Amino acid sequence: MLIVSTGPATLPCMHTVRAGAASMFDPSIPFTVASLADAIRERQLAAETLAAEVIRRCQLQQHLNALISQDPDALVAQARRADADLDAGRCRGALHGVPILIKDNIDTCGLPTSAGTPALEGQTPIRNAPSVQRLLDAGALLAGKGNLHELAVGGTSDNLHFGRVGNPYAPQLHPGGSSGGPAAAVAAHVWCRRAWARTPTGQFAGRARSRVLRAFGRRMAVIRMAV
Repeated sequence: MLIVSTGPATLPCMHTVRAGAASMFDPSIPFTVASLADAIRERQLAAETLAAEVIRRCQLQQHLNALISQDPDALVAQARRADADLDAGRCRGALHGVPILIKDNIDTCGLPTSAGTPALEGQTPIRNAPSVQRLLDAGALLAGKGNLHELAVGGTSDNLHFGRVGNPYAPQLHPGGSSGGPAAAVAAHVWCRRAWARTPTGQFAGRARSRVLRAFGRRMAVIRMAV
């Protein structure tokens, strides 16, 4: 079921995992892409368990309004297929079974791409952006679309239509931008310390005017790409 946010109280991410259910995720596994991917390949962690944990964390941190859209049921279905592939001896790549958050100005055919503006709300591309396709080909799971400054033009991520992105470290401050949603999600440990984002200027986010980016920047690989 596709869920689209119009503010921090409108993205209930627990359509597949019962609210309040105990987590089955092993907290001894570091919540990083490399550690999670290794644990899935070595069968120490089921992709479905990881998907459920990401959905659970989304609900716990939904006040941050870090996501614009998500389909929890589709994510769990992807994870079950990833587990079935491993059962059959098939590993799709280095990211097999790992959920990935994509900034909502990067095309995905599985979820709408709004670029944070009401003019494009509900528009679902017919193909993935090449960068997204490479992640999926490596086994990643499309898990959600991150909130951003409208049209990625601005440094606060105060989105008038989809809602302001919160700062998990300092609520009185904004999280920076334009990629505030992915930044806040990773900083709050909702996501596994990686999210895919870009801005028209090729920068992940503006100068660190908030504590989120100071705390978060040490964990995040900055990836630049031509646009």
